[in-house]
Amino acid sequence: MSTLADSFLEDLDDLEDDDDEGDNEVEENVTGGANEEDDVDDGFEEVVAAIKEGGDLASVASLRSSASFVTQMAQIEASLAMPIQPITGNVEDNEE
Repeated sequence: MSTLADSFLEDLDDLEDDDDEGDNEVEENVTGGANEEDDVDDGFEEVVAAIKEGGDLASVASLRSSASFVTQMAQIEASLAMPIQPITGNVEDNEE
């Protein structure tokens, strides 16, 4: 008949064995992940090459020419052009 302490020590030994096996799996995943990452074609190399050739980030960045960006910037400029209105009463009652 084993005591509670003996069963506890056996459980700890089992956990250590499980951890050792898990470490090997992690190491395999890490080395495998590095090789898989090289195969991913995210276009980064092409972007860097285009910047080096043209020397200009605007040649590869298309955000400023998108319709969404232009619309949002126009809304920001319109709100900044409006005169500042003082808040009267409770701030929670203000529509803005």
